[in-house]
Amino acid sequence: MNKIQWTIEQLEIFVASVEQGSFSAAARQLRIAQSKVSNSVSDLELILGVELFFRTKKLPIPTAEGKRFYDYAKSIIAKCLQTNSDMINISFGMEASLSIAIEDGVPLDRIDKILKELSAVFPYLSLTIINSTHKEIINLLICKEVDLAITISPSYYPDLLENQHFGHVKQLLVVSKKHPLSKIESPTIADLSNYREIRFISDINEKQYASSTWHLTSYFNISGVVSLGIGWSVIPESVFNLMSGINDGLVSINNNKLNTTLPLEIKLIKHIEYVKGPVMQWIYDKFKSHFNSNCFVTNQDE
Repeated sequence: MNKIQWTIEQLEIFVASVEQGSFSAAARQLRIAQSKVSNSVSDLELILGVELFFRTKKLPIPTAEGKRFYDYAKSIIAKCLQTNSDMINISFGMEASLSIAIEDGVPLDRIDKILKELSAVFPYLSLTIINSTHKEIINLLICKEVDLAITISPSYYPDLLENQHFGHVKQLLVVSKKHPLSKIESPTIADLSNYREIRFISDINEKQYASSTWHLTSYFNISGVVSLGIGWSVIPESVFNLMSGINDGLVSINNNKLNTTLPLEIKLIKHIEYVKGPVMQWIYDKFKSHFNSNCFVTNQDE
């Protein structure tokens, strides 16, 4: 197997020559002598065994081989820069990768803004995002299969997990437009007890208001079932705003008498053994600035 004889510097000079359109312009950009650019390109051609530029005209024009090698060279340089940055970050305790689980129903508008900032501040971070149900996310955290989770559902957390509260999501009582409860302006608990309740599965024992109850693990699935007229439910306002735009059969009705219409808490959760690196700490700081413990968040917030 032949050894690689070209250098990263030669690739950078070649790429600059293609992009600047001349050896003199490449030399000015790289702040080196023009003779070094010409010699570097000639040496690279000898190493590769192909001509990279036509030199019959005043300015060097890339050959077909030169155009093809340009793409390779750009890719190699980018990979080297990323590797170098990753190694520097690792030496300073920076996470090279991060996995985040987001629960169904978490308001995404502000989360998306944070992720956009994250991509700019940490351009070489390898990020994995998993959307899942609350129960599955807790299991992922316990098994250390994700580094961080964003949740809204009420839960008891094992001692292995630490959680921090950042804001609230309002809950709404919802039914189908065709359901009898939709005709009642402000249904009482007695009214609700006459019809099937579609509940989110929780490990917290909450009061049930109907003798017939269905349990589901996803707020989005609950919304779909409710829109069919099968029963009523209480879901996050963020989910209702999304689903009502897709399914106009879902409506919200007034009721302030149910404990389950109390707001849900937006939380960041991690395993206690995970030490916050610079990236995770940055995320926590951004949550503090984008949310506050008393704010109510919906997907329509600006």
